[in-house]
Amino acid sequence: MHFPLKSAPRQLQKMLSSKSALFVILATCSIVAISEAINCYQQNVGIPKAKVIRNQLSCFAMFYPSEQISSFGGIANIPQNQHRKQELAKADGTCQRMEKTLLDKTRPATFADTYICHCSQPLCNYPRSIEDFENAGYKLPDQD
Repeated sequence: MHFPLKSAPRQLQKMLSSKSALFVILATCSIVAISEAINCYQQNVGIPKAKVIRNQLSCFAMFYPSEQISSFGGIANIPQNQHRKQELAKADGTCQRMEKTLLDKTRPATFADTYICHCSQPLCNYPRSIEDFENAGYKLPDQD
């Protein structure tokens, strides 16, 4: 058998440069994905102090004025949530009243007077009281 020794280093160089290029591409994609993630506050009923959660696509705040309850958290930056990425990137703290549809689908019915707010700036969902939320006109403060 004859092995061309002169071409072996060239093939090895090509192979290494291809692997290096792939590594650079993957590393760049990972950095871009991480840089798009934000931190959010998380606090629920019964938890006295908010904590910061990392690697979120968007933050949210939920308010239940009739129950005097609020909840804060984030939507995780995981593959299952990527289909919502563009929608959530535009979140500006605007709040929407949540509604459910009756089984006969004739008209929407208010679901426990619930408001959900999404925002896309880091730590934009600072835990607030129901009173502060109502006094702000049922919206989150500007995120400028």
